[in-house]
Amino acid sequence: MPKLLVLFQSSSADVVRLAEAAAEGARTVRFAEVDLRRLPLSDEVGHAVADVTRRAHHPLQHAAAMEEYDGLIFAVGQDGEATLRALDGSGGSLANKVGAVITPARG
Repeated sequence: MPKLLVLFQSSSADVVRLAEAAAEGARTVRFAEVDLRRLPLSDEVGHAVADVTRRAHHPLQHAAAMEEYDGLIFAVGQDGEATLRALDGSGGSLANKVGAVITPARG
């Protein structure tokens, strides 16, 4: 059974909704196990926080946990560099993972 992680780090409603839509679509794949998580901002404690969509999203406790997944989808906003900085030095390997990066369209 393939495991997929949809991960975001943003307070932007567009990015959060995009991540939720990606997770919802991935869940339609037969036998797929899908987790929607957010990378906590540096000043957050490791617990679920209601975001701009008023839904609680659980944080990814450790970036090394990404190794448990077969595929990764990163939803990023205008500051995609913040997500890269958060993942940099995580110690987790993304070798042999299927991946994608999605971002909301801006005018």
